[in-house]
Amino acid sequence: MASRVFMGKPYSSDLRRRVLNAIDGGMSKMAAHQTFCVSRSTIDDWIELRARTGSVAANTAYRRGKAPSVTDEMFGAFCASIMAALWPRWPLHGTSKPVSDAA
Repeated sequence: MASRVFMGKPYSSDLRRRVLNAIDGGMSKMAAHQTFCVSRSTIDDWIELRARTGSVAANTAYRRGKAPSVTDEMFGAFCASIMAALWPRWPLHGTSKPVSDAA
């Protein structure tokens, strides 16, 4: 069975700024790594991100893998068709209220 890899939460912007401020103030990357318990490669990534974008904020619009091929509208239409096939009188004339059998 294949194991699933889950991404952890991103480091806070505050920690990112503190690490980079310490490095900018003369602390070595190794000392920052040991002081803040952040990997050297992560520190290098933050330095590169800041150089590229001017910010160290985490990317919140990240999607892993491809986008879903079924939209909410498609799923809603599918559910409505199943409901109509199983219960032909539900919903009656566009209402969302089920019809009782006594009608």
